[in-house]
Amino acid sequence: GEWKVYIASSNIQANDSYAYPNPFSPAQEQRVGIKYLLSSDSDVTIRIMNFGMDLVKVLRQNAPRKIGEQLEYWDGTNELGELVINGVYFYRIDSDALSEPLFGKIMVLK
Repeated sequence: GEWKVYIASSNIQANDSYAYPNPFSPAQEQRVGIKYLLSSDSDVTIRIMNFGMDLVKVLRQNAPRKIGEQLEYWDGTNELGELVINGVYFYRIDSDALSEPLFGKIMVLK
């Protein structure tokens, strides 16, 4: 038969974000979603870093976004398009609409 998967998530509050599915397997899921809330229209930059806080990928660079809940996706690749190795990765969201950068973690398990 055919399967349908529905993703439900609750509303998020200001200065909050999360990633799902987490842990994330690039071999099984195509991408991981990063959800966050903006209090006003703003440009957004999202960076993915490894456990040593080395830059792995710039997911968005000064991308214009509207007020409200946002959902961005990461496919588990680095800047060269290669799948990252197993481990803990961190994302950082910067925007003028945020009082401070948002951070979160994503566990990658192949």
